[in-house]
Formats: sequence, C-alpha cells, structure tokens
Amino acid sequence: QRLGTRAARNGLDDDTLEGMLDDAGALLREATEASEDATSALERSESAPEAAAEAEAAQGQVRENLESLISMLDQGQDNWVARRTVEGLLAEQRELAAATQALGDQTMGRSREQLSQEELTELERIAERQRDAAERARRALDSLAERAEALERFDAAQADAMSQAARRGRQERVEQQMREAASQVDQNQTRAAAQGQQAAAEALEQMLEDIDSADEARDEALRRV
Repeated sequence: QRLGTRAARNGLDDDTLEGMLDDAGALLREATEASEDATSALERSESAPEAAAEAEAAQGQVRENLESLISMLDQGQDNWVARRTVEGLLAEQRELAAATQALGDQTMGRSREQLSQEELTELERIAERQRDAAERARRALDSLAERAEALERFDAAQADAMSQAARRGRQERVEQQMREAASQVDQNQTRAAAQGQQAAAEALEQMLEDIDSADEARDEALRRV
C-alpha cells in the first residue's frame, strides 16, 4: 500500500510497476486470509483434532504465497513482463478451448445452417476472441524477440531465454494455430478448432518454461565464475 501511494504521489505512469504492485497486493491479501484461517484453526485444535490439519494446510498456503511473492520480486522487469504476457495468453487460450469444446458438444452433428441464433452468436463470440488472442500472440512474439535483442549486452541468460521462447512460438505456429482455430469455429468445425487451441496452449506452456530457464542459466554461469 505504501509503495502504491508513493507511485501515485510521484505521478509514476508505469504499467509494469502498477501491474507488479497489483499482483503483490493480491498475493499478500490471499496470504493474510490464509493466515487468519490458520489462527482460527489453531484456536479450535484442542477441541477439534481435525482443525490441526486445517491449520497446517492454511500455513502451507501462506508459505506458498510468500514464496511466489519473493520469486516475482526477484525477477527482472523484462522477465516479469514477458512471463505475465505469456501467462495471460495461456489463460485465455485455455478458456477458449473449454468454451469451444462445450459448444461443440452442444452442436455436434449439425451444420451451421441448423444452429439457433443463440448458438451462432456464441460461435461468433468465440471466434472473435480467438482472433484477438492471435493478434496479441503476434505482438507478444515480436516483443520477446525485441527484448532479447535489447538485453543481449546486459543479461545474456535472459536474452537467450526470451529468444528461445520467441523461436518456439514461431516454430510451433502459435499465431497461425489460433487464427486457423478462429476460422474453424466460424464454420462450426469445433473439434478441429479445439485441437488447434490445445496445441497453441501447449506451445505457450513450453514458452513459459523457456522464459523461466533464464534463472537456471544465470545460476549456472555464476557457478562457473
């Protein structure tokens, strides 16, 4: 809260900083709630033995949240932005795949002409969201490549990780898979669309692993030094 107030007072118009503070605040709020749950469970543990297990689980949640916070704050700004962007795309792609699968179960065996207006509207909505995701994927891949080039002189490990993530995204045709899925949804080819959406999601997961590999590479370089 203090950092957020200082940023506002100093007129810092920085989306990255604002996003990081929002994420940190969310992690801490969840940790607070879990800590309160642990306190409540411990107070009940003498009269209710099962409450001790509840307390232990809540304490574990607190630890996980604080570890996530430490990890997030320990990352460089470029790493955080890149990871956040790919995570957002992955979450959206999973939602779209689930929505496509659900609609496909409902419209299976019928042509587009046999669908109700409500079903057609849902097809169009999913297809439009998929096209938007494809465009954001294109911008994300361009951004990763640009950040990798800019970081080359200052942080070779992070530059290599981002470059690898960008290469993987292009090799796995993430943007094209998304655009093809949008066209297939438009034509009510939901099964084929869902397969393409799943393939894009798997590629995005691998891209996240590529980005995370920067820390491992940096640690290894330090060990060699």
